[in-house]
Amino acid sequence: MDDREHLLNHLRIGPLYSFTDWKEVKGLIPIATWGVYTIWLDETLFYVGMSGRGLTAEAIAKAESQNKVKGLRGRLGMHQSGRRSGDQFCVYVSDRFVIRTLNDEQIDRISKSLISMDDLTREWIHKHLKFRFAVTTSSEESFNLENSIKAGALGEKPLLNPKKGD
Repeated sequence: MDDREHLLNHLRIGPLYSFTDWKEVKGLIPIATWGVYTIWLDETLFYVGMSGRGLTAEAIAKAESQNKVKGLRGRLGMHQSGRRSGDQFCVYVSDRFVIRTLNDEQIDRISKSLISMDDLTREWIHKHLKFRFAVTTSSEESFNLENSIKAGALGEKPLLNPKKGD
């Protein structure tokens, strides 16, 4: 099995982590690295993403030496937070899944800033989604792997961000 097939296999059937356990799980992810991740809704491939676009080996080494989060850990941390600002994944989840669960009272409370849409999004993510991740050796490798998964390399296309036009 070549490296690409090994990574695909890991993203399909490797260890599955709960966003609920983020405080424990984040320590398994290097502090600064390129990577690809798959997010799962039960047995359904929900989303695929990559991290580290534009990161150089030098930037990763510098972040590591300064104990600063860059790349994969940061991206997954954003997703688990439920904050929609600056995170397209959280926007997708909020718009396509959370909003349909809201009743009139919740909508009224959101409009009065009594409850937060970001908090509801985080709760939905933590309740329903799990993830797998794989560290890669470059931004280019991450990008290519993500695109192949979007096109169906895991046997199905992701629900939220499939490759269009095939």
